[in-house]
Amino acid sequence: MRQAIALLVGAALVAVAAVLPAPEAPEPPEVVPPEYPGTATDLGFCPTWTVDDVVASALVLAVAEEIEASLDFQADDEVLTEAVGRSGAGTVSADPGLAQGYVPVLVDGLSGDPVAAGVVTTGDGLLAASACARWSAVRWTVGVGGTLEGESTTLVLHNPSVQASTVAIEVFSDQGLEIGEGFGSVTVPPLGALELPVTGDLRLRERLVFVVDDPAGAIVPAIDHRSGGTDRAVAVGVPEAIEWFFPTTGGAEGELVLVNAGTESVAVEVDLFRPDGAELGATAILLEPRAIEVVPLDGGAGVRVRADEPVGAAVRTESGGGLGATMGLSTEAVDWALPGLGVGPGQPTMAILNVGAESVEVTYRVLGPGGATVGRTISVPGGTVSFQELEIQNASGVLVEASAPVTVGWHTIVPGGPLGVAPGIPRG
Repeated sequence: MRQAIALLVGAALVAVAAVLPAPEAPEPPEVVPPEYPGTATDLGFCPTWTVDDVVASALVLAVAEEIEASLDFQADDEVLTEAVGRSGAGTVSADPGLAQGYVPVLVDGLSGDPVAAGVVTTGDGLLAASACARWSAVRWTVGVGGTLEGESTTLVLHNPSVQASTVAIEVFSDQGLEIGEGFGSVTVPPLGALELPVTGDLRLRERLVFVVDDPAGAIVPAIDHRSGGTDRAVAVGVPEAIEWFFPTTGGAEGELVLVNAGTESVAVEVDLFRPDGAELGATAILLEPRAIEVVPLDGGAGVRVRADEPVGAAVRTESGGGLGATMGLSTEAVDWALPGLGVGPGQPTMAILNVGAESVEVTYRVLGPGGATVGRTISVPGGTVSFQELEIQNASGVLVEASAPVTVGWHTIVPGGPLGVAPGIPRG
């Protein structure tokens, strides 16, 4: 495991961007999608697994074939390792008896399919979902939090390595770059998590996005945002990129929050894709340096973001008593896993975003207690998003194969209650 972590340290985004015209009237930039960072690794980093008196967390391995893996629950310099083997799909739920709070899990795939893991947390009026990272980075973006009256936001830093790691944290709000107590330069102890609640001078902020610089490439950040009711939103950080895809924003109205941590302005275009077609260039902005920008969204569209320099992007959704957050996907792929789709209450919905010009044939298999179902094939026209409401019970996820590159995500809504949103994970 230590050797695998060491191999991750050097992982980096590969991005090629073309120069845009004058930023006063930005054109859709021609971008070459970067290689998705770290998809070759058999590790999964799960910062959001929770031990609590009132919630239950399920660690989900979305596999259809035989797999062997070890699960390292890491907290307070104590590590509990559990070995798991599956001949098919499976949900792993465990309470390792470690300290309460966020207890991150390192999933090490020993044999079989590459790891595609996710975490689903449920409770009374609560549903939260996140995909486990399969990559490392030296700069992360994670959001969207807030600290208005009745809200709370916590940044969770997962350090799966055996060495302490020092990171630099920048906090961005609607006011730009902020200086907050407890942030700045922070040392994260080995084999565990550091929880940083937002307090003091950063109170009464409508939006908060975190940028974490980690020269060693050892840290994986996540965010926990709670607003008023019992529901919470969790999301795991992603590296910056020049192109972002959000197959679903959570099935309700929300907002896209873009962050530019650099020192130069960045031209950005936002495209919307609905089941009946695309609205290219729906929003064109010049994202100022050291600032965030907010784009309102409706719940019936997939989103693509194109920029001429790397930026961070996150979506926050609120609906009734529900709160959701999701980071974007920085590449398309033909093979996806949706760990956690079908776990917990509510109506699960799969979203498939096809930004290409041609129709794509998509086959998906539901992973249940008896293994994978026979594949069902649907056609997703070019320039559209397809939302598939799945009537599935006791499933642990869905596997998706497409005839051409697409992006895939999912959300679950409990009517009048909580919601969960999560991106898919490229397989292979």
